[in-house]
Amino acid sequence: MSREGSNPKGVPIPKRIKTKWTIFAAILAVIVSVIFIVFSKNYFRSILRPCVSLLCNGCLVVLEEPFSESDEEQQNAEVFEERDRIQVKPRKHFLSLPVAKQRIRTLSGTIPPIGYSPIWGGPTMCLKCLEFFDLPKEADSYAKHLIDRHRIVIADIDLIVDLKKYIEHWRHRFGETDIAKCFPLVIPTASDELFGKVESFYLLSAAVAEDRQLREQLAVSRLEEVIACQQRERSDYTFCRKCLFCHYVVRGNRAKFIHHLYLIHRLNLGSPDNLVFVSEYIDILSEKINNNECLKCEAVLSSHRELMEHMRIQGHREVNPHNLLYDKFYVINYLELGKKWQEVLAEDFEDSMQTFADSDEDSQGDTWMDWIEHDNESVPNLVCLFCSGAFSQLAPMLEHLKAEHHYDMFNFFEKEELNFYQRVKFVNYVRRMVYERKCFICGKVDIGTREALRKHFVDMGSGHMEKMPPREWWDKDE
Repeated sequence: MSREGSNPKGVPIPKRIKTKWTIFAAILAVIVSVIFIVFSKNYFRSILRPCVSLLCNGCLVVLEEPFSESDEEQQNAEVFEERDRIQVKPRKHFLSLPVAKQRIRTLSGTIPPIGYSPIWGGPTMCLKCLEFFDLPKEADSYAKHLIDRHRIVIADIDLIVDLKKYIEHWRHRFGETDIAKCFPLVIPTASDELFGKVESFYLLSAAVAEDRQLREQLAVSRLEEVIACQQRERSDYTFCRKCLFCHYVVRGNRAKFIHHLYLIHRLNLGSPDNLVFVSEYIDILSEKINNNECLKCEAVLSSHRELMEHMRIQGHREVNPHNLLYDKFYVINYLELGKKWQEVLAEDFEDSMQTFADSDEDSQGDTWMDWIEHDNESVPNLVCLFCSGAFSQLAPMLEHLKAEHHYDMFNFFEKEELNFYQRVKFVNYVRRMVYERKCFICGKVDIGTREALRKHFVDMGSGHMEKMPPREWWDKDE
């Protein structure tokens, strides 16, 4: 009997496959699988894509191009509803991008962080050709392109709220209707700027009813977007930021930060009710101050201390009214075309906040500078409340008050448990009373000079300076 194998019943056992042939077969199978996957890659994608979509919760929208919502694209879109799923067919050469249906869409197509503006505008195709311009940044070059290449002039192009949407609308319209049927052909006269440059041009202006309605509609849409952003800022109480000039940290609402800048440092940015994108505004001002740049005249100083001294002496306590960079932060610019924020800067601020007034330029200067604590490099002079003594640090000045004038101001603060704003109010109350030659403790008013006032303090004895003035004299809205 052969040894190759048989069972007890005499049935022959087949030979086993050798090990090397087993390995070869396995390798061959792997190679065939890889080739199959490579050549069927697109097939697998077509199967996996809807599977992945079904795994996502909520409704999905497939956009042709990110953040593009022109009227033309909306009209050409074919919408299919399938239970909780919406899908828009993209054109062949566009990228499909799934976006959650619940996402809030703005006019610009972006959702900015609270306190910051959306990204408005972007690359826009010309009305009459395939050339692109980044609008509104390149509005000037685009206006030149229109007159040089297409003999078209857009009237008041700087006042168009959303130039990108405006161009997209008329590009779609000119694809259906000749421009000559929409706008008049103008022949320039000798008084026109274009006289001698072009023989004629088409003028896109609000004199045409459709153009005027489009401009008004864009303005209303932008205003609604700005008001929505402003409302988000008002209802947000997670704001926390250090003051631009001192170490005080403002927590809560952004309006509190604006009030602090005016109450303590006399920096007038206008009413918080008229401001929007406040966090972005503060970022710009902070960068300028860090670069030692004056906010009003925009002069660059050599150090932070010189900058603070310059702003105090020159009275530069507002931003440059001629810098168009600040226009976007004032709601008035979205309400009335042609009316700028600087026209209402002073008229509406006092009614929206609790304020106190200084009596003279010196008092304002002291409020602005003398009670700010900076690092050692940028500490300004601290002026005594009762005399002309000046100090570089707070501690020596407090010792001077106790030694020369027998007045312990911090002891008063601790007894009354005054907060930051109350302390500032009290300091300004004392300065105002001293300037008016009145006793801030007893209220005596028939004192002629500052020397007579100091004599009054001495004559009344040290016990007089230990008394506390009535709280209603200084802790009030003036």
